[in-house]
Amino acid sequence: MITARGWQVVGAALAGFALALLTLNYILILVALAIFVFLVSDLIGFHLTVPRLRASMFEVERAPAPRRIPAGYGIPISVRVTYHGARGFWGELFDVVPSRCPAIDGRVSIVRWWAPGESVDLSYVLSVPSRGEYKVGPAVILAVGPLGLGYVRAVLPGEQTFLGVPTGPLRRPSVASNALHVRMRGSLHLRQRGYGTEVRSLRPYQGDDDIRHVAWRRSTPEQLIVREYDQEGRQDFLLVYDTTPRMGAGEAGATALDIAAEVGWLLAGLVERSGEDRLGVATPVDDPPGALPPGRGRLHYAAIEERLARLSTREGSFDLARVLSDLAARLESPAHVFVFSATDPTAPGLAPAYRRFLQHGHRLSVFTPEISRLFEPGPHPEAGRWARRYEDGQLHDRLRRLRAGGIPVVVYDRRNANTKLLNVYGRVRAWGRAT
Repeated sequence: MITARGWQVVGAALAGFALALLTLNYILILVALAIFVFLVSDLIGFHLTVPRLRASMFEVERAPAPRRIPAGYGIPISVRVTYHGARGFWGELFDVVPSRCPAIDGRVSIVRWWAPGESVDLSYVLSVPSRGEYKVGPAVILAVGPLGLGYVRAVLPGEQTFLGVPTGPLRRPSVASNALHVRMRGSLHLRQRGYGTEVRSLRPYQGDDDIRHVAWRRSTPEQLIVREYDQEGRQDFLLVYDTTPRMGAGEAGATALDIAAEVGWLLAGLVERSGEDRLGVATPVDDPPGALPPGRGRLHYAAIEERLARLSTREGSFDLARVLSDLAARLESPAHVFVFSATDPTAPGLAPAYRRFLQHGHRLSVFTPEISRLFEPGPHPEAGRWARRYEDGQLHDRLRRLRAGGIPVVVYDRRNANTKLLNVYGRVRAWGRAT
């Protein structure tokens, strides 16, 4: 096959040959003809000496890689390619990697002589910048002529996909904390403590206890005494995401939706640590509310993790009044509902829908992004100031409409999202059950 450069050179040679014919200058004609013959000979010679590469001439082995990797970490990739052709050649092996994932160790390509029966390994580490689904591969063998005019290529089968999952400061759900275990009569017993408000009993301090639970007035220098708390009854939590295009505002990897997904993963860690509480996820723009109802367990949290990793914006509308009405009808028990939305709640039926929502025993917290803080200052400060003023005005109107209806609303950006979530969750736990 001829490269783009090859077509340009051949075209230039033909144009020079035609110009020489028009001038009837025999010297120019001979020079142009010699150049054209040289170029054509290079192309023909390259295709005669290099074997016609096909995917069946190569064997590809990919080492197993993690299916899920936290955003901000590196994922190791290893691929081995064995050549089973009859003739050797000079060529490049490279692995197709996502443009957003730079290689932080190793290399994704190598140029070498390929001898029959020889194996070549590529090993590298890709940086995963943000949550989402990524694909690595296929591997490609490319041989280019000495003048860069022709090439042959073989695309080898075999790809790998993995998920960049949200990260949080807490231990991943479904991984029990060692601080929750205590040795009792030769076995491990899971204590339900840490988020309760009523003292159940006092006992001697152990090495994995929280120092904040020490009863200092009952303790002595020789023996510390800690309080054990009863845990409140099971509570249900639901994350509801607005996935309309406005939630895609912000820099790549740090959009309003990306931040909301990370905050949701933080809540998942908090809910999982409570032991009995349940968590669900809903995205009303692309599926019915309650598609992943509140639940618990290792498989359930794995499903939540995958749902948060795959969140993406799409065309559609997010009507908060309709969402509240649907949730009131679908949720089987009272729940704390955390809504992440950048859509203006202009529907006239929001107030009655919210009243019905409360009558079913649910609690609502709306998190709305401060879009003007999600972008870095651009090269045109005046235009940036105008855009920020516009977005701040939109935010002010949104807050006014929500608060006029008595709906609790929290404004978040990249810097304070986790703190805002922790504050709301602390108040929720202080209230007790949603009813």
